[in-house]
Amino acid sequence: MAKPDDLRIAFIVLLVIICSSAFVQIAFNITTVDNKYEEGRIVTIKLDSGQYKTQEEIDAKIRQIDQLGANMIALTVGGELTYYPSEVSHGQIPISDFTYDFDLLEYFIQKGKEKGLKVYAVVDLWIDYSSRTGNEAYSEWWVVDRHGNPVTSRISWVKYWFSPAIPEVREFYLSIIEEMLAKGVDGIMLDFVRYLDQPSYDSYSLEQFTETYGISPLDFHESDTQMWAKWETFMTETITNFVKEASKIVHSKFKYIGCYVFSRPNIHGTDVNGIFQGWNTWDNLVDFFNVMEYGNLKTFQETVTYLRNIDLRSPTYLPIVPEDINIMKQKLESVRLSADGVSIYNFESLSGNSYQFLKEKFESKVLLPHTRLVQVLKIGALLNIVLICFVTIYPLYKKTPIIKIAMNLFILILPIIGLLAFAYLYFL
Repeated sequence: MAKPDDLRIAFIVLLVIICSSAFVQIAFNITTVDNKYEEGRIVTIKLDSGQYKTQEEIDAKIRQIDQLGANMIALTVGGELTYYPSEVSHGQIPISDFTYDFDLLEYFIQKGKEKGLKVYAVVDLWIDYSSRTGNEAYSEWWVVDRHGNPVTSRISWVKYWFSPAIPEVREFYLSIIEEMLAKGVDGIMLDFVRYLDQPSYDSYSLEQFTETYGISPLDFHESDTQMWAKWETFMTETITNFVKEASKIVHSKFKYIGCYVFSRPNIHGTDVNGIFQGWNTWDNLVDFFNVMEYGNLKTFQETVTYLRNIDLRSPTYLPIVPEDINIMKQKLESVRLSADGVSIYNFESLSGNSYQFLKEKFESKVLLPHTRLVQVLKIGALLNIVLICFVTIYPLYKKTPIIKIAMNLFILILPIIGLLAFAYLYFL
């Protein structure tokens, strides 16, 4: 027959397990399409815009964002080259029209948090910024065609891109992410989470594909639909696996991760743009998606309809750009039908009328939908730590009176703590 002390310990263990499981269950169900909470409002800040020459200018911009009712700022920090003094990047992008004697990034983080804003760092992936100046120091990382020639980008301000499959490239960008987290941002947003406009035939990709499928991609073309689908799948999985790696690092710090994604997830056999971005499989990896739909009103509304018809637990945000106020109004109304919020692009060029329109539509600042996920997981992790501690000191429970008294008291207050925690998360 079980002794009373053993029953008490069993009760504690069971209660902690139930609470931990319940918290996690709530976390993964609070942002479904049918159970949305607060509206997310992201403002993108371009650190290289030349509008932040002094701390006073940054203070004014943060006040403006706060008064708008936004709840998050996304700071573009660069990638291979950075807009801040980095210890791991290849250098700092020269900002020719102004100089500053303070850490622009750290000041933005500090002032944003003082206003209760979530501060994210936007990391640009794979772009070789330095190649624009003729620097070929990292040419061994470039995306190359079937003949081994570097592929130039269709984007005017980008010359060459790095291959996402090369381990050294991945390790480098993961180090940038870790550096950003150490600076105190609330999370990371990954931009250009995709390939260039076509596959990369770099030696590492060729080797890995050949090892897996027993044939080199150089030995078949698009006309071989079966093998080409496998080649596309290889590219798509390369990007997805990087997102997994980044997600693991970010979530290990109890921070958030978001991704800029195309308006439709691309899967093998349909990837006409050659981006290999199957973000429909990232729902359990990232905390939110920033859908890059910059088209006219018709295509914008088509994307809204698409998002409404897919089951995503992670919140989705759609961009609002400075344009005709009537179009902005219709886009905002469309967003509120299915998405979880908006991201405001080109904030530096937002006119007085556009700003006032958004301010009136937003009414007041609210919390982000996905903030609860990390809050819940933190409490769940804490409860599991409590469980481990109890199991560890159990042998001392019967022998040490003071521990026995403390544990008996804790048995009484633990349910109250659990109820208060649930109430906090539910009504927050």
